[in-house]
Amino acid sequence: MVFCKLIEATKKYGKYSFGFVSDDLSGQVMFDMKGNCTVLKQPNPHMGIGQDPIFVCNKYREEFEKGIFREKLSYEF
Repeated sequence: MVFCKLIEATKKYGKYSFGFVSDDLSGQVMFDMKGNCTVLKQPNPHMGIGQDPIFVCNKYREEFEKGIFREKLSYEF
């Protein structure tokens, strides 16, 4: 799984902490209105095996394109 929690949102992007377990969101990722996903910081590797947050981006792409950035996001594989 990938878990994300909103850190900051503007009309153009949402910045999230993320991780592969819900109690360690040590990574950072940014999703923008164009559907792009940029990993700013990788989460702790010892805290679970996860997948690329691009899957989260694909799941919520329509909302991101409308400037909607939810407080919490997740994606289960």
